[in-house]
Amino acid sequence: MFNSDGSRQGKEFQVNSNENMDQLAPRTCELSNGDFMICWDDLDNNDDKSYFKYFLSTPLLHSLYSFSLQFPLYDETLYSTTVDFEWKKASQVHLNFQWELEYTLYLDHSEEFNNPQKYSGICDTTYSLKNLTPGQSYFWKVLAKNIEGDSLWSSESFGFYVSPAANIKDDQILKPETYILYPNFPNPFNPTTMISYQLPIISDVELSIYDILGHHVTTLVNNRQNAGYYQVEWDASGFASGVYFLKLEAANFKATQKMLLTK
Repeated sequence: MFNSDGSRQGKEFQVNSNENMDQLAPRTCELSNGDFMICWDDLDNNDDKSYFKYFLSTPLLHSLYSFSLQFPLYDETLYSTTVDFEWKKASQVHLNFQWELEYTLYLDHSEEFNNPQKYSGICDTTYSLKNLTPGQSYFWKVLAKNIEGDSLWSSESFGFYVSPAANIKDDQILKPETYILYPNFPNPFNPTTMISYQLPIISDVELSIYDILGHHVTTLVNNRQNAGYYQVEWDASGFASGVYFLKLEAANFKATQKMLLTK
């Protein structure tokens, strides 16, 4: 919407979303200061009334306030490849126009955000992403920006893990095609981390942890397991910080992953 001199008043506006109401004769009225009103008649319940809504011509200046991430939380394991991200508002006042405050969602496999995907122009505090990769860790944060060009990062960045079994229904047979030992999540961790692996056939499984010198520390799994996806949590509360190695042996398959315990 634009005013008489061609200046933009806003990207969009909505008076009412109820399509069943008898709202007639919409009209606009521009005031001398550039503000404007939208007026309409309402015949709902055979009661003739007139309504109006007032719009400011100049966007309000919004100081940015510290805001937090809501979902997904840190260390959360998700069982869907569609994720609905949520965060708090970065403003404590009502917005006159949606575009007065926009957000950019940053998503990366690295906690350092070396090569993030950016989803910009978000005018809400929610954003949905589809087709995330099962068996992968993701880290996310949000940048808020107002019309003055001021920007502010979310008060934290969170990491989450998409389960290898994401989007597989309970009535489906969980039979992967190959053996895989996934990287633990989170990593680095303190004091717990989640370990995921998959088996294509019934196998004798040994899942063990070794320190940096190659000494055996503990065995998490040592039994026969059916084909499927598995998760094991390691609580390293009683162990010293440092580098550890996770080793999976199943049939003729062997794999290792490096882990870092920080305290």
